[in-house]
Amino acid sequence: MEEKIFEDGKRQFKDLLKIEDDTSACMRWAKYCLYNSEAKAKDAIDIDVSKWAMAYYVKIYDYLIGNEPMNQKGFSHKYEVSSAGVTYRGDTMTSYSNFIRKYFKDKKHLRNIGKDKCAEIIYEDEGKDIGKYMQEFAYLQHTLGNLIPVPLCFNVERSGAFADCDYWDIVMYYIYRWCETGEDRFIYELLNRYNKNNHMAESVFRFKNWLSIYNCNWQEFVKRNYLNSFVDKDGYPLEFWKNHFAFNRKIDSLSVSEFDEAIKLINQCIINRNKEIYEVIQLKEGGQTKDI
Repeated sequence: MEEKIFEDGKRQFKDLLKIEDDTSACMRWAKYCLYNSEAKAKDAIDIDVSKWAMAYYVKIYDYLIGNEPMNQKGFSHKYEVSSAGVTYRGDTMTSYSNFIRKYFKDKKHLRNIGKDKCAEIIYEDEGKDIGKYMQEFAYLQHTLGNLIPVPLCFNVERSGAFADCDYWDIVMYYIYRWCETGEDRFIYELLNRYNKNNHMAESVFRFKNWLSIYNCNWQEFVKRNYLNSFVDKDGYPLEFWKNHFAFNRKIDSLSVSEFDEAIKLINQCIINRNKEIYEVIQLKEGGQTKDI
């Protein structure tokens, strides 16, 4: 996987994170988490809003082309970009954190384990106890196939308390339902997790402004965000596990086999999206365009 097509954004911070060429994917993730747990707020790193990620956003997302990323106020390593008066930041589509917590709960029978504790466990044994598909997901988490520009605050609003809804299939489902029906209740269900959003009017405005770029059309949203690998042959969002859409079934309820299948599906979605994005990058670097 050590190809440009699957470039891990954490490598852009190899000096800060003390990453070597042979540092494993899950060790890179552990070092990333542990660095952020100790760093001052202004020095924290988020790969999805890094200068590296932003440089790609303004190259391959048509509504951002020609705009210059700027430092987020008060942060050394975080950036944002504005287009038509609207601010966009990056979002990690599906976070590794929820999955590694579930992995350790099942494998080590730990309870109430947080992201930083998971990182400590991985760091202590150099990730030797992490299975193949979780290693692969650790690698893929901060590749371009799992990153996407979104309106200001969208990533926090859609993730829910403690990021327990931080799964891209859920985002796809609610955007699909809104595009198909025009019913704002789907925006509320997506962006007002547990009724914690006290500025919903603003959230709805930003959401609709973003979707207007795609003429509020589902197929156009999918194509222009390179999300074809996240839908089935009929254009319906892929569900990471059974009843995730209908009942918001939580990850902790998954059996070992269901968990493994979910990881495999997510990895394949990200891999295929990386390939689609890399094709676009190659064409643009060659002075060509791709008809999307």
